[in-house]
Amino acid sequence: LQKMSLSIKSLMFSANPFKSPPRASDTLHNLLQDAIKIMMFQASDQRVQIDFSAPPEFEKIVTEADLYYVFINIIKNALQAMPQGGRLEVNCSLHDRQLEISFQDTGAGLTPEEMDQIFQPFYSTKEGAQGLGLGLPICQKILARYGGRLTVESQLGQGTTIRVLLPYAESGVLHGK
Repeated sequence: LQKMSLSIKSLMFSANPFKSPPRASDTLHNLLQDAIKIMMFQASDQRVQIDFSAPPEFEKIVTEADLYYVFINIIKNALQAMPQGGRLEVNCSLHDRQLEISFQDTGAGLTPEEMDQIFQPFYSTKEGAQGLGLGLPICQKILARYGGRLTVESQLGQGTTIRVLLPYAESGVLHGK
């Protein structure tokens, strides 16, 4: 019930058109750092090393806090794919007026069949009640508000790379619609 409640709150949060304006402290860099910090206890418990790198521009790009949910969900999924340890690399780059945040894990990877379904609501690769299958669809919905998207590359036994792609705003502010 708690997981269902959290998922419903996340859905409502992502659908709420009345968001507060971005605060100066809500930079892409800070939101990513905060998401990594909050998941660090689970990561160290599982013997997963998280490496994070971002260019200085990411410290200046102000955005709304709902992207934090996207980052938390992707990191959580990566950690769940590495229960026996591994490595998660979070790399940020900026090119051709596009921001890219790459989350590359050394987990079990996904089968082609799983890849075909991971964006379907209520589909989950997790066993039992670990996942409701709403995380990635919610992430897609949030990113769409910014004109962004999510890509996934994975091979069974070779890990998964999830990329968050967002248009780069010259003003240094990312606004959701």
